[in-house]
Amino acid sequence: MASTDVAVPRAIARPRLSALLEREGLVVGVVSAYAASVAYRLPLRVAQDAWFALVGGRQVVRHGLPGSDTLTYWTVGKHWIDQQWIAQAASYGLYSVGGIKLFALSHLALVVLALALVVVAARRRGASPRAVAWTAIVVVYLLALAAGHARTQSFAYPLFALVLLLLLDDVRRPSRRVFLVLPLLALWANVHGSVVLGALLVALHGALVMLRGDRSSRALVRGGLLVAGSAFSLIATPWFAGTLGYYRSTLFNSSFKDILSEWRAPTLTLELLPLYLLAGGALWLLGRNRRRFTAFEQLALLLLLALAFVAQRNIVWLSSPASSSRLRR
Repeated sequence: MASTDVAVPRAIARPRLSALLEREGLVVGVVSAYAASVAYRLPLRVAQDAWFALVGGRQVVRHGLPGSDTLTYWTVGKHWIDQQWIAQAASYGLYSVGGIKLFALSHLALVVLALALVVVAARRRGASPRAVAWTAIVVVYLLALAAGHARTQSFAYPLFALVLLLLLDDVRRPSRRVFLVLPLLALWANVHGSVVLGALLVALHGALVMLRGDRSSRALVRGGLLVAGSAFSLIATPWFAGTLGYYRSTLFNSSFKDILSEWRAPTLTLELLPLYLLAGGALWLLGRNRRRFTAFEQLALLLLLALAFVAQRNIVWLSSPASSSRLRR
């Protein structure tokens, strides 16, 4: 009797799985191909950023939060705001449990999770499997370029996707769920400096809520909480207001582009041609179907496009809105 009871759910599950693959086969294929490509190149993607994350994480786990730099030659002894301490500690924890393989596989899981989140959201928002698949092909190529290396930034990818999707949902179907972005931002503020982008998007949405037509007291309070919460989340770290100095010295340090290619603006090359195609397609879609996009969707897309052409390292943040756009057949 027990074997029969088990066999029935399995028999029901198989047609459901077949139907899912038949309906979403293109999308599943693209995401799976991306996961396979990341896994194949994973041994080459554990470089200096990964090792610094592991060493920094060991410092945090064994000795607590650092007060001064003891890891690098040029800045030894100087005050150190280790803003990425949670991502570093998590990296070292994974390494301690499963070695370098588990740490590297966590990068694979994080980038695939971020892509899967926006792809599922795009389908739920009405985009056809074919539209999502074709867009995702360009997106995964750019992800492979900009998000290939295992680093603390990998932990920020799913956080960015979740924050963006919560905001996009709230634009069309307002609910209290949008306030989940605030604890996500607070966590992100201890993971990676890209939280500034997330806070900007939340503040933008909050400002638009306050400025919308009715300007009711409820809208003003709701939008004000998002704006104020996004600002406060940036300093929700052990260093509190001192973290602002870290953001300033990192985000506005013009010398980085002289040393690191990923901080330089992208140029029109064969390698980066998909970026220009994606940007052109997004602007064309925005111009042709402007009424189908809300003010937040338009401004967020323009912001992320602008950032992508300021520095190559920002290309990765353009991938989520591109994948979750409201494309139709």
